[in-house]
Amino acid sequence: MAFEKGRKKTGGRAKGVQNRATLELRSSILEAARLAGGGGEMGVVEYLRNLATERPDVFGPILSKVIPKEVNVTADLAASAVIQVSFVGPKGDA
Repeated sequence: MAFEKGRKKTGGRAKGVQNRATLELRSSILEAARLAGGGGEMGVVEYLRNLATERPDVFGPILSKVIPKEVNVTADLAASAVIQVSFVGPKGDA
């Protein structure tokens, strides 16, 4: 069947569903980090704490991926020294 312009999409993954290989890889990476951090409930946290201490050159780029990219600051010092700080999310949401 030839492609028909305006034809509704059929088949494939639903919108927003990740590839199975991506999910398996992410799960494996988290499990490896948990075990490297001593296992248990806090294994990943312990691994990341050690990474931050011993290899800040590696931890820094990881941290930069999870902190807000922008910070909006509004100051009204004339009225009563009120300072408002809001973090802007990845899509511009405050």
